[in-house]
Amino acid sequence: MILSINAEVNIFLLAICVGFGLAAIYDLLRILRRVYKHKNLIVNIEDFIYWMFTVCILFEFLRYKNFGELRGFILIGCIIGATIYFSVLSKYIISVGVTVFLYINSIIKKIFKKFSLLLEKIKVLYNKRI
Repeated sequence: MILSINAEVNIFLLAICVGFGLAAIYDLLRILRRVYKHKNLIVNIEDFIYWMFTVCILFEFLRYKNFGELRGFILIGCIIGATIYFSVLSKYIISVGVTVFLYINSIIKKIFKKFSLLLEKIKVLYNKRI
């Protein structure tokens, strides 16, 4: 399908956004891997799922915006978007994300610790009555 140059520029800019967004989603995986250590098999499975997700997103983007036609400028736009994200924001997002996840994790551990202490006290009281 022949598109006007304005439509192609619009699709190119959207492809940059798609690449940027997919890179941000991959950073979520990277954050989880830093907070919770994974074995190589799990990392491979996560990567496989991520790439299948990426293929589906790109396929739908192509189908919706470019009538399913894969064009070079779209791939270049996605690569540019991911490159911009990884070179400008990724290190900061990962740093903040790891800090937030570790903080949330510590709060959850404290809650579970208090809850388990409460259960132990209830258990002791219950056993005394029997």
